[in-house]
Amino acid sequence: MAKGVAGLVRLRARDTATCLRACARRPGCAPQNLLGLMAAFGTSGERCATRGAWRCDARAWGVGAALPRLFGQDAVTLGMFTFVNGDPGPRLLAHEYRHYQQSLRWGLRFLPSYLIAAARVRGDHDRNRFEQDAEAYARVHPWAIDQPTA
Repeated sequence: MAKGVAGLVRLRARDTATCLRACARRPGCAPQNLLGLMAAFGTSGERCATRGAWRCDARAWGVGAALPRLFGQDAVTLGMFTFVNGDPGPRLLAHEYRHYQQSLRWGLRFLPSYLIAAARVRGDHDRNRFEQDAEAYARVHPWAIDQPTA
């Protein structure tokens, strides 16, 4: 595997095939996984042992590199891809992992539901019910993300 920023692996063609197979297994999650995959091109990442989630370094180039800064956050999750700015702590990764779980649970309805929830609270991140759920999960399970696999 090719190494990228901070020793993280660069996503390659076989990684893309793995991600596409994951999309096929969970068609309801396909839109957010495909958006995440498109944004991941040009970033470096590592695959976590936790159900195939990817952590992508937002310090690299590409669309994924701009996502956390664009939304004014330390991390952004799109399907199975989490884009982080710098070295996140376990609590932030657990928070973002919960968004991955929400994506799996809500399927096709996740992105529209998240955007509607954000609009209802006029973009107040802390009052969004999906963010509240992710934060509550991270408080209880700060170790939820497994170590990356080689």
